[in-house]
Amino acid sequence: MYIDPTPVTQKLGNSFTIAISVSNVPDFRFGISAWQVWLEWAPTVLNYISAQEGPFLKDYATSIGYTTYFSAPVSGTNSETGREYVILYCTLIVPWGTPGKAGSGTLAYVTFNVEGLGKTPLVFYKPYPETYPETYMLDQFTDYIAFTAVDGLFIDLSTWSQAYGSKLGDSNWDPDCDFNSDDKVDALDLFDLGKNYGGI
Repeated sequence: MYIDPTPVTQKLGNSFTIAISVSNVPDFRFGISAWQVWLEWAPTVLNYISAQEGPFLKDYATSIGYTTYFSAPVSGTNSETGREYVILYCTLIVPWGTPGKAGSGTLAYVTFNVEGLGKTPLVFYKPYPETYPETYMLDQFTDYIAFTAVDGLFIDLSTWSQAYGSKLGDSNWDPDCDFNSDDKVDALDLFDLGKNYGGI
């Protein structure tokens, strides 16, 4: 499970959309029949606007003559982490024993507005296999599906520009701005950032 695109950037006061996606979900456990995502971010940088269901389960359900239930998103502030969050949940509405969806695709889209300068991780909170997970995928028998959650990153251009031209050990070095992990922030990183300007 991952954020696409990442890192993502946008101007102060503007909005952008990210996708929450999965890749290579195996079919030996009959695929995904339901999922929940608890996503968090720094409230000083981003403000949640809206979320909508992606095509991964929805298109599959339609193709076999059924539908999905995408619950109303729940948002708030996590007192444990101090970050804002949104909780998304979706399930297939199908007869018992119907296999879920395997493969790759987008679970949901989330739109934010840029409230302040800076950067913030886009964090999957308590992903499985943590005890009492808040981010998980279930098969048709409501068993957890093992996966790796890869957090995303939002960074505004002014924050990135402060690190431009730096290398490991410099006073303005910022590892979050070194997108290709070559220990320097240069035009190659700017190219990567430019590809993700404004989200999807």
